[in-house]
Amino acid sequence: MMPAMDLNLIQVFCAVAEVKSFANAAKCLEISTASVSRKISELEKQVGRPLFFRSTRSVTLTGYGEQLFRMTAPLVLQLSHSAQRLTSDETDLEATVRITSPEDFGASVLAPLIADFCDEWPRIRVECLFTDRRIDLVSESIDIALRMGRTKGNELVFRRLGECEFDFVASTKYLARIGEKITAHNLREHVKVAFGLHGNHGPFQFPFPNALPARITGRSFATIYNLVKAGHGASFLPRFLVQDDCNRGLLEVVAPECRPAAVAANLVTLQTRRISPGAMKLVRYLQKHLPGKLNVCSVVSGHQTAEPLSVTRKQRRVRSPRLAVPQVAGGHEPQLDQ
Repeated sequence: MMPAMDLNLIQVFCAVAEVKSFANAAKCLEISTASVSRKISELEKQVGRPLFFRSTRSVTLTGYGEQLFRMTAPLVLQLSHSAQRLTSDETDLEATVRITSPEDFGASVLAPLIADFCDEWPRIRVECLFTDRRIDLVSESIDIALRMGRTKGNELVFRRLGECEFDFVASTKYLARIGEKITAHNLREHVKVAFGLHGNHGPFQFPFPNALPARITGRSFATIYNLVKAGHGASFLPRFLVQDDCNRGLLEVVAPECRPAAVAANLVTLQTRRISPGAMKLVRYLQKHLPGKLNVCSVVSGHQTAEPLSVTRKQRRVRSPRLAVPQVAGGHEPQLDQ
């Protein structure tokens, strides 16, 4: 049985066998000739036989050296090619990356960015799992998770993107129909639909003694958005869903002083699993493009996105101490599902 051998020594051995020179092998490997000689001597000690016939003019393989070279050279070449492909920055990088995020966020924001990423890296496949249920990164083999709010886990690595803003909004046709301005004093009367179930609005806290008296509730911001846009009252929604409609005059921000606290946006990976080159490409791409594409405050560049066009600077300055939005107990960031 052949003894166990150090792969680093085998690599040096194959280099010497190919170029038939200790000095030339040293140049190829970018190490000293003395280091090559020392490693060959160490390998010969491990196998218990000489591997080369040495003379002042040439280096040739012994019979055992030839046998070892035939067995190991293809493996060394394959390992070298594999390492080059894994560390290559070229577009021929092949990988499959699994990413998860809340459903509304993934469909509205992540999906277009991922499509652009795949155009840039055509041999990287991205499997998207957009869902509002809590995903276990280990059991479901997830490489990257985008999570909102407070997330716990010593085994997780967090890359902060910024904060996702929320606004109370109503459609302009609803405002025209009711014939009055929605303010902090009458907001509860007009919140007909809301995020949450059974009077529980998740991490969001408001300057009201009780839950919002919504007649329709659900755990999908897309559902709430469609109802608000259709004129079924006011509600609070993430800015990435409503910004375009606010700019186009279809929706209007109301009662800005009652806005829920922003929630943190994080890219999450496992600390116990080494992130693959393909997944790291996607992480870096999202770190670069997400803060600019979303209505989040970038913590990298220090840039903060502008307020929706329907919120004036004067409105932003108006604050009622009595209606100040309380912080979440314990000083923690709000926690969303996913």
